[in-house]
Amino acid sequence: MHPASAHKMDKNAKQEKMIELQLIKQHMSQLRQQAEILEQQKAEVTVLAESLAELREIKNEKELLVPLAQGVFVRSKISGAEEFLVNVGSGVVVKKSAEDTISLMMKQAEEIGGVISNIAEKMNILAYKAASIEEKKR
Repeated sequence: MHPASAHKMDKNAKQEKMIELQLIKQHMSQLRQQAEILEQQKAEVTVLAESLAELREIKNEKELLVPLAQGVFVRSKISGAEEFLVNVGSGVVVKKSAEDTISLMMKQAEEIGGVISNIAEKMNILAYKAASIEEKKR
C-alpha cells in the first residue's frame, strides 16, 4: 500500500472517530436532559403522594386555596379526603380511595425511578465508549 493512501485512511478513521465522539456527547446531553425532566416529574409525584396523605388526615373542615391557573386561586373547604378522582387516561376519570391513589402515585414514582436508572446505565456505557475513543486518539 502506498504511504499516502495509508495516511489518508488513517486521517479518515480519525475523522470518523471524532464524529462518533461528537454523536456520543450529543446523545449523552439528550439523555441528561431527559433524566432531569424525569427527576422533576418523580419529585412532583412524590410530593403529590405526600400531599394526598396530609389531605386524608384533615378531620375538621379546613379552608384551602386551590390553584386554577398560574397565580389564580379559589377558596375551597375540605373535610377529609377519603376518595379522589383520578384520570386513568383517554379522558377517563375514576374514583379511587385515598390509599389506592397514594399507592398509585408511589408506584409511578418507582417506575420513573426505574427509567432514570436505565438512562444512567446508558450514560455510563456511552461515557465508557467516549473514553475509549479519546484514549485511542492519543
